[in-house]
Order: sequence, then C-alpha cells, then structure tokens
Amino acid sequence: MPSKSSTRSHGEGSIYRSDYTRPATGVTVERWIASVDLGVGANGKRLRKKITGPSRKAVADKLRKLQREAERWLPTEPRTTEPLVRAALAVP
Repeated sequence: MPSKSSTRSHGEGSIYRSDYTRPATGVTVERWIASVDLGVGANGKRLRKKITGPSRKAVADKLRKLQREAERWLPTEPRTTEPLVRAALAVP
C-alpha cells in the first residue's frame, strides 16, 4: 500500500502550528491554525479564512466543516480572463 502524502493539494487549505507568548502572563501557548482559500472577492483580493484550535485534529475537523459549507455558497463556474481579453483586443 502506498504511503500517504504529507502535503495537501491545491484548494485543500493548510494546517500549521504556531507558538505565541501571552503578553500579560508570559506563558507560551501552542495553537494550531488552518487556512483555506475561498476564491477571489469583488475587489480582486483573495478571500482566506483562518481557524484556530488547541489541537491539529480539532482544527482539521473545523477545516473540513468550513470547506463543506463553502462548497454550498461559492460560485460553481470558474472565473476566467476571457471578458478582459476580449475588451482589451476590441478595436474602437
């Protein structure tokens, strides 16, 4: 049986660990962060959502839930540059 890849494919989001120190107490806390790309907004910027949690499993579960929800409200047709190219090539 082939081994499972440790990398994620495009569109699957990312999960990584982050340590930070709380300013008030000076205690270092480990947290896990997941981020997923939700496409491009009306202003042309990437829409990314970040999720945090105490463990990798908890963040992975939240990420899967967010991806399922995003499938319902993200546009299904791909965005292309065809209209821009046609407008640019149009001779007045």
